[in-house]
Amino acid sequence: MLFFLKKNYLVVILFLMMILDHILTYIGISLDIISEGNKLICWLFDLPFLYSLIVRAFLCGLTLTPFIFYAKFYKDKCRRILIFLNTFYSLIFVLHLRWIMA
Repeated sequence: MLFFLKKNYLVVILFLMMILDHILTYIGISLDIISEGNKLICWLFDLPFLYSLIVRAFLCGLTLTPFIFYAKFYKDKCRRILIFLNTFYSLIFVLHLRWIMA
């Protein structure tokens, strides 16, 4: 397990960021502070929290699984894409901090 985490640390970080984004978004929507910007998954926030978190974790895992398998063949390209995605999610957290601190 530790070898998997070390080898795929960018995927693990991105997965954790996606889950944290879901948790913060769910809290913001529940408090009527924000609304979901992604219209493809706005239905997810109509579910109870635990169910939506499980579905989101499944969708995140499904989305990130190809990076684990393709990294063997396209290591450099996968790494660049994952760095871009991690940067993108970092910017999303700046938006979350904005409404948390407001």
